[in-house]
Amino acid sequence: HNGEINTIERLRSEARMLRIPLSRGGSDSQDVDAIVRGMANRLGLSLVEAVELLFPPIVNEVRRMDAASQELYVHARAAFGPFAQGPAAILARMGDTCVFTVDALGLRPLWHVESPDEHVFSSERGWIPLARYLNDPRPLGPGERAALRRGPEGWRLLGHDEVRASFLAARNGRGAAVQGFAAHLEAGGPADPPPDPSRRGRGITRWSVGTPPDELEDVTQRREAQFAALGWEPDDVKMAKALAETAAEPIGSLGYDGPLAALAPRANLADHLHETVAVVTNPAIDREREIEHFSTRVLLGPRPSPRGRGAVRPWIELRQPILLGGHAPDTGLRGADHRATARSLGTWILEDIVAAFGQWYPRGPVVLEADRDWEEHPRDAIARIAAAACRGVRRGGRLVVLQDRGVLAEGRAWLDPLLVTAAVHRALVEQPSGSGSLRRDCALIVSAGSLRNLHDIVVALGSGADAVHPYLLLEHAISMEDPDALPRLVEGLRKGIEKVISTLGIHELRGYGRLVSAVGLAPEIAALLGIRTFCANDVAGLGWERIAEEGLTRAAMLRERTPARLDPPFRIYLRVWKAALAVANGEAPYSTYAEKLGEYEREHPVSLRHLLDLRLTDDAYAPAVQPAADTRTGGHAMPFYISSMSFGSQGETAYRAYAEAASQLDMICINGEGGELPDLLGRYPRHRGQQIASGRFGVSALLANSSDFLEIKIGQGAKPGEGGHLPAPKVSAKVALARNARPGVDLISPSNNHDIYSIEDLAQVVSELKTVNPR
Repeated sequence: HNGEINTIERLRSEARMLRIPLSRGGSDSQDVDAIVRGMANRLGLSLVEAVELLFPPIVNEVRRMDAASQELYVHARAAFGPFAQGPAAILARMGDTCVFTVDALGLRPLWHVESPDEHVFSSERGWIPLARYLNDPRPLGPGERAALRRGPEGWRLLGHDEVRASFLAARNGRGAAVQGFAAHLEAGGPADPPPDPSRRGRGITRWSVGTPPDELEDVTQRREAQFAALGWEPDDVKMAKALAETAAEPIGSLGYDGPLAALAPRANLADHLHETVAVVTNPAIDREREIEHFSTRVLLGPRPSPRGRGAVRPWIELRQPILLGGHAPDTGLRGADHRATARSLGTWILEDIVAAFGQWYPRGPVVLEADRDWEEHPRDAIARIAAAACRGVRRGGRLVVLQDRGVLAEGRAWLDPLLVTAAVHRALVEQPSGSGSLRRDCALIVSAGSLRNLHDIVVALGSGADAVHPYLLLEHAISMEDPDALPRLVEGLRKGIEKVISTLGIHELRGYGRLVSAVGLAPEIAALLGIRTFCANDVAGLGWERIAEEGLTRAAMLRERTPARLDPPFRIYLRVWKAALAVANGEAPYSTYAEKLGEYEREHPVSLRHLLDLRLTDDAYAPAVQPAADTRTGGHAMPFYISSMSFGSQGETAYRAYAEAASQLDMICINGEGGELPDLLGRYPRHRGQQIASGRFGVSALLANSSDFLEIKIGQGAKPGEGGHLPAPKVSAKVALARNARPGVDLISPSNNHDIYSIEDLAQVVSELKTVNPR
């Protein structure tokens, strides 16, 4: 294995569900090896089957197959799935078979070199002498397979089509047919209500599609109280509105300047969790290939056996994991009214999911409330709910629904549904069954009003949910009285999910696992979630005591026993912005800004660095024995420079502040490829470098002569596909002035894949510049 498996967390979880033992603390290569061996030795699969199950073809490739092959691959992807995604080249041998393949995106090289005596598969081709080549070396394409199989006459090379035919023959021999379900799964939800509505399952009556009550409360006012009680902030409401209006997140910059969850007066569990990102240096891929490979599909229901034996039990496949419908009767909303919308989005309404599982499986769905008795300890309540889920699945339930509606009843206290989801998922994984574990026997859906945004939804999916039902988000979009608001909201969230997984090198959502770490979460809670935590211990951080207290407070707010208001968090940047701009413009000394910032950091800390300081010894201020080191280089005080960031990307205050800081520190700051504001041209010739890049925004003789330094950007690997993109809403009048562009028009800066300067080009540029400025 050459490369990395970006979905290794999910792959390990799936291996545990199949009871395949992994080494403790093993690398991703060791674990992939253990899973291939486990599939062959424990499950009785051939090496070709094991590799094909582990690295299945993408959905769009399956669609292009004939009907019989599609049926077998639908079964295979449901039995295991795309849990080994990443830039990897795989070479495997077991007995008389060798299999070679690369990942679905083809981001790791695997060359096939043929000589008179051997077939060589390697990430490098240069170590085979040219004289021994029979043919030109050929790299395996994305998702391509090759194999060598030894028979009576020696080794024989199998191409991609032969490997696939071998897999299909093996699966046919095992009877791994879906029996007509593939076409149904592609339908994206039923067009009409499921038949026999009397079997909708127990505990779901509040989701009835009947006529709502004649007299409704002030729904808007009650919904705002729910927002406040369930941890929403005004920014969450604004974000939901923007998604419903544009199907895209609003663009901002400079990050979040509110308090960390551990420093906030109130926060949900998800606010303590942050994505653990390993930035990978994959080469840029074109947008068409990205679209072809991305998939937000999820499966609901029991998973078929990887062995391909036994009756296939029904399941549902969604094109994206957000369910519609499921509104309480007192909202005046009917889930049935959104059945067509759900179908167009490739999902279902919650009522139909519950009804379908009630018809297919006699036990019906297992519906559990994410709440606790007023005097019940949260830890005991979570253990009780997890045990109830395991009992229900062991008795034949194939759908587990976690909902937070029961807390409205007297005597109940709120529990964060994400904490309950993680505990239920973990309990189901650990309980053995005939399929490996109970988790493979069922679907897990979480229906919660505290799913406020994209982050919460992704955390829920990473914590074990197969699908989510963020009913308050949906109701907020519906309340806008725009028939397109709801589909735009869901589409915006789906695109956001793609963005999240792509940052981790993942192209199919089913491979996403628990890829978060916590800040300020008590170790015992982090252990329950199966994640790492930082800056917390048993007495400091979000622990059981605070969880219990929050549950009582929020329950009282939901039942309108105490007032609930949407309070904005303390935002530090807004309060120091004017002072920072005054310093950047040279209108005030830095000490004014530092004093104001220090005051806010002491009184309202929002970051870990605001809680840290230096502990000085008594002789800390004693004069140094040796003179200070000289850091000067060339004509400046230190050998550092502030790298290029364009005006359009960061905003005016930061843009001016960097230039002024470089001047005061006697170092260099590069402006970036966004051109220069007119009043800054020539203001800092020794400290302000001008960049000439592929977009050439704002480049002119005036710009070149305004500085002692020019930076020519030849390539930038951080620009995949189309290159740098400054969206039209950010192209203000000032940005357009700096870039010699028109306000409100998208600006694209080509990536290094499209615009590479030659040596001759550079020589010509330098020659022309020398004619106007000999320096």
